[in-house]
Amino acid sequence: MDLFRVRSSSRATVAVLTVAAFGLCITGAPAAASSLMQTQDVVLSTHVELGLPEQDAFVEVEEGGSEVVRPDVEDTNSVSERARKVFASAEPHEHDPFKTGDNPLGPFEKGEPLGFTLGEWLAGDGRGSYTVDGDEAQLELSLSNLVPGGLYTVWCARANMPPGKGSVDDPCGAADGSENTFTADDEGDATFSVSMTPLEPSSAETMSVIAIAYHSDGKSYGAHPGEFGQYTHVQLAWLMPPPEAGQAGDDAGDDAADDAADDAGDDADDEAGDDDAASNTDAATTTTTNDDDKAAGMPSAGAGGPFSGGMLTLAAAVLFALGLMGWWRGREIADGV
Repeated sequence: MDLFRVRSSSRATVAVLTVAAFGLCITGAPAAASSLMQTQDVVLSTHVELGLPEQDAFVEVEEGGSEVVRPDVEDTNSVSERARKVFASAEPHEHDPFKTGDNPLGPFEKGEPLGFTLGEWLAGDGRGSYTVDGDEAQLELSLSNLVPGGLYTVWCARANMPPGKGSVDDPCGAADGSENTFTADDEGDATFSVSMTPLEPSSAETMSVIAIAYHSDGKSYGAHPGEFGQYTHVQLAWLMPPPEAGQAGDDAGDDAADDAADDAGDDADDEAGDDDAASNTDAATTTTTNDDDKAAGMPSAGAGGPFSGGMLTLAAAVLFALGLMGWWRGREIADGV
């Protein structure tokens, strides 16, 4: 009876160790997956803070007159300028933040007063985070100094950089615009959260933009932003920065980095001896091979492939468990079992 207990205990111990080893391997897998998650800080800015003229908030050309213009950066510096009342335009007007059109600033026919000053409009602020995890993204925002009680919508836009023009505006979240609205409280504060499809990476030609639009008519328009300048007024925006050099999606940055690396390597070869040059060539070949493997989707050590850390841990654990089983069986044979 005692011998049976010893044998059962030994096998149970080996089984526990084996399961634990598998657990070590399994727990390594989520860590590798989580490394793919990327989070960026979102800092929302007004057009003026981005060095651009305001697009949807207009000021009078002459006090009491019938025409309004878009205030440019230099028109917002003084206290008196920021104390000016803000108006909508009587008709919608396409955005022209880079002033590439024939009449980027106006004058335009004056619309309804919006009920606040230019300084109050420019005081809008917002921060948050944008996290991408595989084919899903999460946007979290905290906003302040908005229009008290104002209805807002959040847009995931794709804007063309000069000399290109225009943008494509899609609601963040559901494509029908059912998830991109929020209302500021009586103090002008608000929070916003939405799960969405990841934005396309920004480039030198086009940029992904998250825009916060106020609706002076108190209405939202589903998948369409509404009439810019007349009823829809973009107050804040975040321009997603292009990927850093060396990351996919920034070919220009990759080429520049590669050229710089090649130049540096050439200079080093000229100064070094033959042995150093050969050593540099070997190192460059190894680096290139690793980069090519990554670009082709081939696994490398520590990258989740067949020889990754998790698989090596599993192999070692299994061998360890088998060794224990052999040792215990040897003891049983020696004991005449």
